[in-house]
Amino acid sequence: MRPRLVEALANNLHVATHCAAGGQTVVCCTQGAQTVAWGQGPHGELGLGTAKSSAAPKFVESLTGCRIQDLACGYGHTLYVVRDEDAEDKAAIKKLAILKDTAKDELEAVWSEMPVSGGAKGKKKRQSRT
Repeated sequence: MRPRLVEALANNLHVATHCAAGGQTVVCCTQGAQTVAWGQGPHGELGLGTAKSSAAPKFVESLTGCRIQDLACGYGHTLYVVRDEDAEDKAAIKKLAILKDTAKDELEAVWSEMPVSGGAKGKKKRQSRT
């Protein structure tokens, strides 16, 4: 509830270059290509490899070495723009997991089966957003 020093960053001489906050998440990226996240993470938005929350800042190991140029957080997601300028950047990017080409189709199928809330009786299905 009060501003505090982020010890994971300050005591290790990290310099934050980008910070973002979502509905209940916070992410900081550093000059040294480290990313720290904390808050609610029920959808995996913290990037810690689990769908768990973390009250304390934790390093996002999967992004170690990635120089973040921009980021945004929101409910259920965190988006990163990763620098791709030199061999070091390319090596860090190569370690990242690749989203399958079919992921959008799978998401649309799940989305279309979700009931629409709003007090209407019975279950309506959502319209596709494509």
